[in-house]
Amino acid sequence: DDTGLLEQIMAAAHSLPVLGVSLEFLRAFVKAHMGPDSGDTKMTTTEVCEKLVKPRCEGHPEDVSFAALVQNGALEEFAAEHATKYVGVATHFTSHAWSYRFDLLVDALECDVGSTGSSSDGNGTVPATNFFWLDIFVVPQTRRVLPPQAGGRTAFFRAVALEKYFVLVCFDWYSPRCFQRCWCLW
Repeated sequence: DDTGLLEQIMAAAHSLPVLGVSLEFLRAFVKAHMGPDSGDTKMTTTEVCEKLVKPRCEGHPEDVSFAALVQNGALEEFAAEHATKYVGVATHFTSHAWSYRFDLLVDALECDVGSTGSSSDGNGTVPATNFFWLDIFVVPQTRRVLPPQAGGRTAFFRAVALEKYFVLVCFDWYSPRCFQRCWCLW
């Protein structure tokens, strides 16, 4: 029953992370960790998570996301005075495959809203800053198992339902990976 599923999604929405990260944060992250001197300029999102995100989250509580650490000034490479520019309430749900190169994901988001700095809702209303719900940063990555209310397809459906904008990032024109995964199509 679709009505029952929608009620379940909305009833459990409070347990889903509502944080998002800005383009400014993504640019700073890439510059700090994936610049020409790093040797890792072409990592996939999976590699970024394993090599860069998870290690910086270790030693913190399991239920804390990278974005929450940035927001609270717990990561020295992201100055606390920039926290409000880097992390805020998510405005855009962003769907992408983790097998894509991370720098191309950032480039795609730049193309979507970077040229103007914002997305309009069609009625002329433009948020001051766009914050992207990117699971790599807003979902705690050090948890061994996600709790039932935040796991599986329901968590992503809630995130999609809560955001005003939906960004679908596709690569490989002839066979985009995201169209091969049902949750990306919902």
